[in-house]
Amino acid sequence: MKKTLGIIFTSLVLLFSANAESLFNWDIALSTGIPVHSSTTDETKSDLLLSNSFNRVITGFDADMVYNFSDPLKFFIGTDTFCEFIWEKGNHFNSLDYSFYAGIKLFPNLAGFNMSVAYVIGSKANFYKTVETSNTSENTKWGNGFRVSLEYDFFHGEEATIYPIVGGYYRFMPRGNFSYDHILAAYAGIRF
Repeated sequence: MKKTLGIIFTSLVLLFSANAESLFNWDIALSTGIPVHSSTTDETKSDLLLSNSFNRVITGFDADMVYNFSDPLKFFIGTDTFCEFIWEKGNHFNSLDYSFYAGIKLFPNLAGFNMSVAYVIGSKANFYKTVETSNTSENTKWGNGFRVSLEYDFFHGEEATIYPIVGGYYRFMPRGNFSYDHILAAYAGIRF
């Protein structure tokens, strides 16, 4: 019975895949955005942001593997890092947010426009130093949340080696102890 189900499942996957442009694609992108945190550690971040002379860099990196089992609907898995660096004189607050996700991507026949929803697991590491505290590092608990994105693929449906993409996403991540992270990000990258 297991062999029969395996053969049926494999046949269906190959049948759907025959209609797609290629079986797998890879996406890589650079991002920036706005993180909104609700943990007590971020009081340190808030103190630095209240000064007029702070410096801030927010950047991220995404990498996805897209499985094209049909033209309008695709399955993808990926990883996402989102970093925030804030400093002023000898004080700093740095965070490294990392997550892994899997979901579905839908192309509703509007050129290269697509939308996706994904289940996400992830954690975050904070590194900070202020006048009141010495160098401190903390890791949040692993949480599971979701990610919703809108994206435009410039050469969708055309034959190309590299497809430029732009998009944005919202990611919601519980961190334990009733704290949550909300990340709004915009990204640009390539699909190959």
